[in-house]
Amino acid sequence: MIAYERDGAAIYRRSFATIRAEADLDGLDPVLERAVVRMIHACGMVDLTQDIAASPRLGTAAEEALRGGAPILCEPSALHAAPGWFPLVGGLIGAAAAGTWALVEPPLGSSYATALALTVSGIASGGLHHDGLADTADGLGARGSGERRLAAMRDPGIGAFGALALIAWALLSLTALSRLSPSEAVAALICGHVLGRWSALPQLALVAPARTGGLGASFSAGPVAIAAGSACACTIVLAVCGLGAGAAALAGAAVATAVVAVVAKRCISGRTGDTLGASVLTAELMVYSVLAGYWAA
Repeated sequence: MIAYERDGAAIYRRSFATIRAEADLDGLDPVLERAVVRMIHACGMVDLTQDIAASPRLGTAAEEALRGGAPILCEPSALHAAPGWFPLVGGLIGAAAAGTWALVEPPLGSSYATALALTVSGIASGGLHHDGLADTADGLGARGSGERRLAAMRDPGIGAFGALALIAWALLSLTALSRLSPSEAVAALICGHVLGRWSALPQLALVAPARTGGLGASFSAGPVAIAAGSACACTIVLAVCGLGAGAAALAGAAVATAVVAVVAKRCISGRTGDTLGASVLTAELMVYSVLAGYWAA
């Protein structure tokens, strides 16, 4: 039986110790180093340090400025507006996946093209949603209270339930997309990515964060973002798939979104970055499945 750490402070200490052990923090001044560690803790990418560029003494100068009373220029409304762009970003990633499928399918077949397209999509997203799906599955597989499930989701490793969830998602997506014609597969990939990203919006709006920190609590979706994102998603899906198939895809995504939101609220006591990622991939898979069934009928 796995002994999960339940003390929140201990989990944080262990997380930061792991980051400092695995990330290359050499060359960063002490203040900037602390900021980078926090950034890595938020996104889970220990290689983030390769993309950090700063002027000499940036950290020290910033600390001195803050101690001297310099104003902090921050626009909190940006975090409310950002989710409105999720469907459009999903459409761009979906277009890249669809382009990969269209390029590879003629010489190598639909199964290979589908597997490569989904791989391109996952890489373009940084594996963020796949990690969320796996962590959510591990959390739901842990017996006990919501706090214990949250502790299991924070574990950096992937357990049996997480591995099964990823395998099932990949196999089901591959099966659904492989049976489509070229034009249908391209449309499904675009719409699946659009509606997958859209599915995060209702959860952000209707499900409270399960904890005060983390990605799930950092974002929220205001009415304008929800309206804009929903309008964007509906427009793209109906334009790409047509009225009948588009309506079916929208309904399927809505059902998947509602199921994940209810599970997050009842079993995990709220949303986290992981449950948002799980919602994205669950809705995406639902769209593939619904469209495969609709076009086969």
